[in-house]
Amino acid sequence: MNRSHHPGAPSRLDGLRRRWGFDANPLRRDVDRRQWRTGFALVVLFLLIAPVGALRVGAASYDRGVRTEHAEAATRRPVSGVVTGVTEHKRGFRVDVTGTGPGGHQVTGSYTTARATAVGDRVKLWATPSRLTDVPPRRHARTVSDTVVAVGTAPVAVAAPLVLVYFLVRRRCDRVRFRLWDAAWTGLDRHPTR
Repeated sequence: MNRSHHPGAPSRLDGLRRRWGFDANPLRRDVDRRQWRTGFALVVLFLLIAPVGALRVGAASYDRGVRTEHAEAATRRPVSGVVTGVTEHKRGFRVDVTGTGPGGHQVTGSYTTARATAVGDRVKLWATPSRLTDVPPRRHARTVSDTVVAVGTAPVAVAAPLVLVYFLVRRRCDRVRFRLWDAAWTGLDRHPTR
């Protein structure tokens, strides 16, 4: 059965249209129209800014990730090592190792890790110009996942201040509405009932 011919569909659409303010309701006050126009303008602004912002943030994140990939691939060399000592450290464990680096030369050093390890364990490390690390060079999959996260969070960052602006406008409009309602009730109290 086609949903467009469902008897409840037009009334639901009509209700949604009225709820969003697309009607000529004579009971709607100026303050209601002002709030609706502000909300509509903020939604349009979001729809204009969010896609562009997401693309720019995504492109910047991807470029930064690719640059890091190239830099780490160029400066980190694999080291096959054996743990010679382990001491507890404030950020995990300080691990002393001796091993063989690129070209077969001996490497001795230490690195800090959160992973528990024991003396005699074989470890795969990477030597940078200044230190040893158990963190491998950045993979392209991480660059892609970081880019996806950046693209996904950019609209939230755009929406947050717009929602705040709408909340403040609505609060102000509510105060005006309450004053108008109070004035209307006061006017009714002044009229004698028969």
